[in-house]
Amino acid sequence: MKLGLRESDSLSHEIFVAAGQRWCWRDVLAMVEYTGTLQPFLDEIAAGCAAETVAAENDCVPNDAQMQERSHDWRYAWNLVTAEETASWLAARFVDLEDLTTYILHQACRELGPASDAPAPTVADDVLPLLWPHAVFSGDLANYTIALIYRVLACTCTEPTAGTSLPPDFSDARFLTADTVDKYARLDAGYRQCAMATADDAECRRHLPGLRRHFMSFRLAGATFPRREAAREALLCTTADGESLSAVCERSNGRYTEFTARADELAVGDAQRLLSAMPGEYVGPIAAADGYQAVEVLEKIEPVPDDPVVLCQIRNRLVHNRLAPLIDTHVEYLIDLQ
Repeated sequence: MKLGLRESDSLSHEIFVAAGQRWCWRDVLAMVEYTGTLQPFLDEIAAGCAAETVAAENDCVPNDAQMQERSHDWRYAWNLVTAEETASWLAARFVDLEDLTTYILHQACRELGPASDAPAPTVADDVLPLLWPHAVFSGDLANYTIALIYRVLACTCTEPTAGTSLPPDFSDARFLTADTVDKYARLDAGYRQCAMATADDAECRRHLPGLRRHFMSFRLAGATFPRREAAREALLCTTADGESLSAVCERSNGRYTEFTARADELAVGDAQRLLSAMPGEYVGPIAAADGYQAVEVLEKIEPVPDDPVVLCQIRNRLVHNRLAPLIDTHVEYLIDLQ
């Protein structure tokens, strides 16, 4: 397996200029680590590595047709029609076709291969070199970068005080150091101060009616499978044959759970389908952290005005609306994130 760009190369890739500084991939990762959201990103990549290993061991690596289909879907999602357009897009982002093939292979192995009981590969040897390619191809690079940009811009609107808390398990941090943690603490503190100055709790509650669809919650019964096709078959068994999801799980090695999810935590398409469904209806397949789900909508729950999570998310939307116009005048992109 090709590991993509060497870690030391990719970490130095400059992404944007703002506040008189050039910000690189290492800066983005440090901010992600400071906010405590790095580990899910690492876990996602590790799961792909593990799925490839299991597929190879079971002689069920996706064939050329399956890989070609997923490659076409990926290019369509990024609006890349010709091979020349794709090659130019890759080169502009310091990745190549082998990097893309590795990414698509990992996604295909997770979707089509057997469930993995193997331990995740070690982060130091297997995951770190894949961070940049995975972020580019998944779109996470844009999401993580804009989160850092908003923090940098927020500090142009307010004078931040130093943060008082360290990220979880700072002693095991990979991109933060004792010399740099204060920098990211101040960026995060500046963003929080800017957010509170933009909208207090009363202002957030005033905006809730117009944003309620984003914060609707769903109580769901879900059947989780490692493969998309298995989740799709489970959905057919419930809708066509009248079988319960729990019964389908019992005879097909699925995992039955009941859980609650909020619309803004889901992929846009999945959230739309759940918002359109009535209690008692089935939806799927929905992507999950450990596979794919067929779900039954048990209950739709209106957002609570005093829910601190909802208030925080509304405040984030409002502060982003405030800061977004500054991007054109205060930020220079060095890499096209779209």
